[in-house]
Amino acid sequence: WDQHHGEIASFHISRLLDMRRAPITVGRRINIANELLPVATPELRDTFTTYKNKTENCFYATCELCKSLEPTCPNADGTVE
Repeated sequence: WDQHHGEIASFHISRLLDMRRAPITVGRRINIANELLPVATPELRDTFTTYKNKTENCFYATCELCKSLEPTCPNADGTVE
């Protein structure tokens, strides 16, 4: 979760220091139900779950350090950043 915030911060710090070495980076909010689920692959759909009484749109990544018990859940408005 913190990695993309760090990349955004490094871009802005690089710009403020007039170093201009970090690639342009921006954050984006994605609506899970409207933007992600309709185009999700079957493998991604298999990672969606219900967690701690949150929405059914929680999902987890499949990577070496990722855990199915620590899914990403959208905000109340259905978005994740």
